Amino acid sequence: MEVNSSPLALTVSQDAYRRANEEVWSTKTKFDWYLRRNRVRLVKAGAMVMVGGAWRIHVAAFDAEAMSIAREDAARWLDREAGKAAA
Repeated sequence: MEVNSSPLALTVSQDAYRRANEEVWSTKTKFDWYLRRNRVRLVKAGAMVMVGGAWRIHVAAFDAEAMSIAREDAARWLDREAGKAAA
């Protein structure tokens, strides 16, 4: 049996990715909102690609970019909290 080494073989459907990460995105609605909010950035990072008119997720790239987005969101939250404490 030959293993498919195509880069497209490293992608999964949006639904498959969300189901594999239900602890983070418990509902399709939450995941869809995240994708809408971050689609441009995810595409530019190679985390989302369109194949045959359907969006697919490159798992490793998506995980890395999602962590980067999460770190930035956390830093913004800390900045807001620091601003509240200083006021």
